[in-house]
Amino acid sequence: MTVHEAVDRRVGLIGDLTAKAATGQHPRSSLQSSARAPNTLNLALMNSNLADRITISAAQCHGSPCIRGMRIRVIDVLEMLATGISEGEILADFPDLEQDDIRASVG
Repeated sequence: MTVHEAVDRRVGLIGDLTAKAATGQHPRSSLQSSARAPNTLNLALMNSNLADRITISAAQCHGSPCIRGMRIRVIDVLEMLATGISEGEILADFPDLEQDDIRASVG
């Protein structure tokens, strides 16, 4: 799978989670059920520490998945990676981010 394919899949999943968060549905249950669906990222195999780095709150960033409760959206990290910005450049530009945050974003 290419980086762009992984980003496209993750962006689709984020859109689903954002919509469910906006309607008050619990986002973690969405992650677990979508992980078992065919042709989606298998989040069930993801290290639980990485999965816990992604937070969703209807009161923050309009319910978009964010990294560790900060106002750094997962979609922004994915878009930076998709445009060719290196992981090192992202970490330099966002000193509060850690390498595992980027790994959790990509899934």
